[in-house]
Amino acid sequence: LILYLNVVRGMQEERHPDKTVVPAAVMYYQVQDPLEKVDGAVTMEAAEEKRKKDLMPSGIINADEKVVGLLDSEFTDASDVIPVKRNKNGSLSATSKVMEREDNDAESSSVEDVIVKSAERIREGEKCVNPYRSGEREACTYCKFRPVCGFDPAIPGYEMRQLEKLNAEDVLAMIKNGEHGL
Repeated sequence: LILYLNVVRGMQEERHPDKTVVPAAVMYYQVQDPLEKVDGAVTMEAAEEKRKKDLMPSGIINADEKVVGLLDSEFTDASDVIPVKRNKNGSLSATSKVMEREDNDAESSSVEDVIVKSAERIREGEKCVNPYRSGEREACTYCKFRPVCGFDPAIPGYEMRQLEKLNAEDVLAMIKNGEHGL
């Protein structure tokens, strides 16, 4: 998603060189069955609240209050269209999925750096198979190239990289320190 955002941001910066382009959010939406399953009798209001909660997009919102207001003009305590909530003192809650602009810019630069370095390695001929394991998930599980890549953990020397489980703060700190696994 950050790559897509970078492309759109670059297009807008070219189109409007006299303006500062500020990303509002990076969100994704999983298309789901619009029918809600409920237990017992439920009011229409309760069913609508459950539907809104289940269909809320995921992602990161720019923490700027003006941006939040543009994304949800009716937001007061808890938004039903973006993943943000307010504390009693009016500040955005710790559970809100927000990121400061400087952090977003650092993340954006890191993604660009990873892509450029990956492209350079490919141009130089690197073609190693390097799958990962994260908890119970493995990169190979849904890979369409599994039958032709030649990776076989039964062969000595073939091992999956074990990805470390990190929280968002740790990842952001690594990005700011220029650590991104390349």
